[in-house]
Amino acid sequence: MIKTSQKSKLVGIILISTIACLLMILIELIIQPSYWIKSMLKLGNFFLAIILCHVIFNTNINILEFDRKNVKNSIYIAAVVYLLIIAAFILFDKYIDAEQIKNSLMGKEHIKRSNFIYVAMYITIVNSFIEEAFFRGFIFLNIKVLGFCKSGFVYSALLFSLYHIGIMSSWFNIYMFLVTLSALFAAGILLNWFAYKGKSFLSSWPIHIAANLGINTIGFLIL
Repeated sequence: MIKTSQKSKLVGIILISTIACLLMILIELIIQPSYWIKSMLKLGNFFLAIILCHVIFNTNINILEFDRKNVKNSIYIAAVVYLLIIAAFILFDKYIDAEQIKNSLMGKEHIKRSNFIYVAMYITIVNSFIEEAFFRGFIFLNIKVLGFCKSGFVYSALLFSLYHIGIMSSWFNIYMFLVTLSALFAAGILLNWFAYKGKSFLSSWPIHIAANLGINTIGFLIL
């Protein structure tokens, strides 16, 4: 292992994770592959970033040790999050261009009612796990271990929100887009908090599952 200072490790994690997310944004905006191809590219991209940091900076992702009580509490919060997302959709329905989202899902993502259930199951369970492992397990908790907890809270949440730019860029007008980005940042802070309290991304994962389930419910209604 290469011996580096704590600040050098912090810079390394930020640089590698930022590049990984920028690559995914470019893939989303320029290449625009089908959902399954994009998912494989994301898995490989995020996994490579994690491996690089482990080899260079001796970072780690611990999924064996976690606070069971905190996971239980996050499940209760998850139920509330699901209901809030559905309520927000009903409340802001007139500001959402459902036809544009539908066209984006069917055109760019190749998602339609016939394959929606399979995509929705993957997004809800597998994709949420991958993103939690990356944004919370890899980025936030490793930055926390380095002694930069506050920076980890902000950076991880900010990158999490900006990472979704490519996905949502054609869904909303500029005002709803900014509102959604702000909501994603707040969601990132919440997820970081549960990962922090539970000492593992497994504590934040149930909330991410519920959020994706809520979004998929809306997607099904739109399609």
